[in-house]
Amino acid sequence: MVANQALAWTESLMKNPVASGNPGDRSAIRVLIVDDSPVARYFADTALAAAGYTTRTTENLWFSPLIKTFQPSVVLVDQNIGRDQGHLAIKALRNNWLTSDICVALYSSLDANLLDQLAGECGADGFIEKTDDPKQLVARFEQLLNSFQERHP
Repeated sequence: MVANQALAWTESLMKNPVASGNPGDRSAIRVLIVDDSPVARYFADTALAAAGYTTRTTENLWFSPLIKTFQPSVVLVDQNIGRDQGHLAIKALRNNWLTSDICVALYSSLDANLLDQLAGECGADGFIEKTDDPKQLVARFEQLLNSFQERHP
């Protein structure tokens, strides 16, 4: 089942390119995707990489070494990872002066109202609802990134 979903999403990416206009140098923006679902990880990784972003993924909350070595600009954390502890991981990032300037967001299929509430409580810069559409994912990601960059020039 996972392989079929991943194949369908890959085919969707090939049919619907996600690049839009002149995006500048997106490869300078490094995105760490933290999600225990292999399908969701693969989809987000593939969609954002196809849009020109530099991506890395991890399947668990023990991603501190990647923060140091990969030095992400953005961290997307699945709320449902590790018994619904995504927001706690974000709170820990926010409370560390070494990571307080990184754009951090919840990435989940939960209801938008709940995600908005959790994002506010943990100090996230926002949230991205999971979607099956790669163009929509990239658009949501870019909206999050633009909002963050406006608040942190």
